[in-house]
Amino acid sequence: MAPIATTSIEKVILAAPRGYCAGVDRAVQTVEQALDEHGAPIYVRKEIVHNKHVVEQLTERGAIFVEEETEVPEGEIVVFSAHGVAPKVHENAAERGLRTIDATCPLVTKVHVEARKFAADGYTIVMVGHEGHEEVEGTMGEAPESIVLVPELLRLLVSAVEVGWQVPGSLKFVAVGGAPVSLDLLERAERAGLPVFEGYGLSECASVVCLNTPEARRRGSVGRPLPHASVRVADDGQVMVSGATLLGYLGQPPRPPGEEWATGDLGEIDSDGFVHVRGRLRNVFISSLGRNVAPEWVEREIVQQPGVRHAMVHGEGRPHAVAIVCATDDAVSDAELARGIAAANSRLPSYAQVRRWLRAPEPFSFDNGLLTSNGRLRRAEILRRHGARLEALYHDTTSA
Repeated sequence: MAPIATTSIEKVILAAPRGYCAGVDRAVQTVEQALDEHGAPIYVRKEIVHNKHVVEQLTERGAIFVEEETEVPEGEIVVFSAHGVAPKVHENAAERGLRTIDATCPLVTKVHVEARKFAADGYTIVMVGHEGHEEVEGTMGEAPESIVLVPELLRLLVSAVEVGWQVPGSLKFVAVGGAPVSLDLLERAERAGLPVFEGYGLSECASVVCLNTPEARRRGSVGRPLPHASVRVADDGQVMVSGATLLGYLGQPPRPPGEEWATGDLGEIDSDGFVHVRGRLRNVFISSLGRNVAPEWVEREIVQQPGVRHAMVHGEGRPHAVAIVCATDDAVSDAELARGIAAANSRLPSYAQVRRWLRAPEPFSFDNGLLTSNGRLRRAEILRRHGARLEALYHDTTSA
């Protein structure tokens, strides 16, 4: 083998890292200037930069970092970080007589202006970002009259209110959909003062098909069909939708006008025209006794119980259903989970009741691949990881 040619390196130029963007650099300089001009203490809402060394240096100079403006003594100076804040924060600061210095990055301010503009024009703004991040909260606060959430995000919002987060006074409508919503979560949202309305939609129907409204609301339903959509339930229980839908998929022939979309969802329509979605047709399992069971129906009853975060029910070809259950946290005991499942069973017919169950060794989440991005169970993956333990429940003669 021929020797590999080498080239001597005469000089290495190492770039000096900035550590953060120009907007954050500007905000740090703002705090430093405030300390120079006014002296300590200078209060800063949230970390001015996610760099502990910079935060420690500013703290040593007399900056005091707080989570909320309500922690700042009346009449003191507070700096708002580069990530920006919602209008409600400015209102709270004014009510407390705080002297404010706004160090919001100009690019963030531009995003806020665009959010206000599109909200004023009647658009629904979809925000993609890390839940709880200051920049996300600040931008959402610019157009808080209505928001659209999946159930998992609604749960986080309700939990935030329950520990003290203030609901913007202008928030009038919170639409939730994309996955089944437990009645317990809807009740918690109502107690928290959140105007939550469950809905149902399909991409093929330009999204929303049914929606509860302040004038027509039935808890546990997804509302009545909107004017552009017509909904019926087929003989096999599948929800069928027609009306203003898309023309077809790229590369396929156009669909005939008025042709129905088979949604793949099981449902029913009550005597008042409210639509109830029970589960996915493809997820239905048939017990060894010939009973068809939509697992989402059973799971919805289970996750309504205190201490239960997620549940997946299994029972294809078996005499009864079993389940794997995730608790809301480690402090929830197995006895509490057992009481919850017993309560759920009391609301179900005998053929759909969960006779045995096991506690999940890990939470179901998007990060570990057990939930979709909108909070639905990845059933195949859950079965791949935990199916053997679920099957073992049918051979276990001890109590769960």
